[in-house]
Amino acid sequence: LLNMKSAPGQKLTLDKVTLGLPIEKGEIVFSLIGYDAIRLESAQWPFGGGFIRVDPQDFKFASEAQNRIVARAVNWDLAKLAEQFKLPDMKLQGIVGGEFPVMFTTGSATIDHATLKSVKPGVIQYSGSTGDAAAQADENSKMLFDALKDFHYEVLQVGLDGNLTGKMLLTLSILGRNPDVLSGQPFQLNIGVDSALVPLLTSTMQRPDVHTAIEQVREQ
Repeated sequence: LLNMKSAPGQKLTLDKVTLGLPIEKGEIVFSLIGYDAIRLESAQWPFGGGFIRVDPQDFKFASEAQNRIVARAVNWDLAKLAEQFKLPDMKLQGIVGGEFPVMFTTGSATIDHATLKSVKPGVIQYSGSTGDAAAQADENSKMLFDALKDFHYEVLQVGLDGNLTGKMLLTLSILGRNPDVLSGQPFQLNIGVDSALVPLLTSTMQRPDVHTAIEQVREQ
């Protein structure tokens, strides 16, 4: 048993995995390289109209082991993601990709400087009541939410850091314009959220209410 090994190319199919968010119909190709380790040759799940792919990596199961994997977002369709996360006030167009390094230790999984970037220009259209309420309180907020009603972005970049079971730092940077706001002059939007994002996303999927989700972030 101490020298337990297998031939390369062993396959495992997974009907559903929940890592904060459900991912389904995955395939893992691996080999055993010892009694407490496997060699991950490839792993892939369909997600958001594209794929989640995991880089090859040796994975150890010892209690003190630290394992770092890199999951890659390949051609995620923002329209399909908006539908999957049940965002009724939000319409998105565009394709994004990036990488999500994750460090696993006993009882913990931490995202380490994940990035998600637009592959090509796209559109964000937000028509929720939160924008109307903010517009009544502040002129700059009104301009922001007016821009988001039909925001044509050239660059979209998302950053993510933190523990999957605790608070995470989400950063969002968007460069683009609304043809009907400030004569179509470009906006650079930079947003940061420090919150328990995975439970928030899960609750939003169960109860599709963007306004409630925003209020939950404010309370945290």
